[in-house]
Amino acid sequence: MYKLEVGQAGSSFTFEVAEKNRIPRFIINSAKKKVEHDIVNLDKTIVKLQQEKYEVEKLKTDLAERKESVEDKRDNLQKLNEQLQQKLFNFQKLYEDEHRKLQFGNKIETFIDSYIKGKSRKDVVKDFVKILEQEKFRKIGADKDETKRLQVVKRKITQQLKKEDVIEKISETNEKLEEKRITDRAVWMKIGQRVRITGSTSVGTIEKISRKKVIVNYGTFKTTIDADELERI
Repeated sequence: MYKLEVGQAGSSFTFEVAEKNRIPRFIINSAKKKVEHDIVNLDKTIVKLQQEKYEVEKLKTDLAERKESVEDKRDNLQKLNEQLQQKLFNFQKLYEDEHRKLQFGNKIETFIDSYIKGKSRKDVVKDFVKILEQEKFRKIGADKDETKRLQVVKRKITQQLKKEDVIEKISETNEKLEEKRITDRAVWMKIGQRVRITGSTSVGTIEKISRKKVIVNYGTFKTTIDADELERI
């Protein structure tokens, strides 16, 4: 697949096309001698830069896809871990409840056996009341533990909401900075201004401005580029 980039400086591939069309090599060599040496070198440099750019973009795309895949797997593992933790908690609670009911049932059986064997009703009731008091305090303690757990969940949710609020504020700040950058650029971006592409060292001069497109003259060649990609010198 080929991608068209409007305004991107590129090689004409004049001599390559000529060779593929079987034009005699002596004619091509003669033509090369008549063309300025700097232009030929520039053409070769552009071809090399285009190839390097393609390799960098391909690597960047691969890394982005791998990063996205890793993040998706991490999120899935996090969700799975949370689900397993919740199931473990539920199973543990179910086990404790069933075990407690079994113990309570065994104690009732003990009271019945004691009563049958002649223990007074008053003593049996007294022992039973003690168990009721123990269960009462246990239930109150369990309610407190559940309240603490809900408070922890609430705190985590609150922290997540604050995090999202911070992200939203950062986004708003970036938008304001971008608006300021556009306003500042409108002041200095004029014909004759020396500029360069952000991240490069080659310096050129603005020759023409058409909306968001700018024609930059580098002396031996000209190129059309987005205004967003330029910075002044």
